[in-house]
Amino acid sequence: MASFEEVSHMQEHAAQPFKIGIEHVALASRGQYVVYVIRITRGAYETVVVRRYSALRELHDRLVTRYKTSSRIRQLAFPEKQVFSLVIPSEDDVEDRKRKLDKYLRALFLLPIIYVDQDVRDTFKLDSMRLSTDDFGGAETEVIALGDDDNEQDEPMTYEEL
Repeated sequence: MASFEEVSHMQEHAAQPFKIGIEHVALASRGQYVVYVIRITRGAYETVVVRRYSALRELHDRLVTRYKTSSRIRQLAFPEKQVFSLVIPSEDDVEDRKRKLDKYLRALFLLPIIYVDQDVRDTFKLDSMRLSTDDFGGAETEVIALGDDDNEQDEPMTYEEL
């Protein structure tokens, strides 16, 4: 694996940098958790993934451990975990976390490490990007199970559907 210093100038030489943004937030499993629909583009290519906060947190923790000598990784402000009570979290709480996660992801994707770190590439499906279209139809969207422990499947809910 290349060290952070070995790839410190990769982004400067990249023809087209990655762009990332959270497109949509949804409640899943009857409001027990929130999922984030994340679109990543690079030139004419894109991919869309659905991730929970916990998966993004685990990635961040692995990056901090792996690149512990990199102040740029350690200084990324990952949003603190919020304990959502037994009721569905408020729209303001969800929107606040979305804004913070979006800011974190944009900062992460400015770092050259994203070009070589396999965890980042796997988490965001960077190796399976497809030609983009104006809607989600052209992107590869990962389908995840959103059901509870009883394997009961339910679709993500938006606030408008509550």
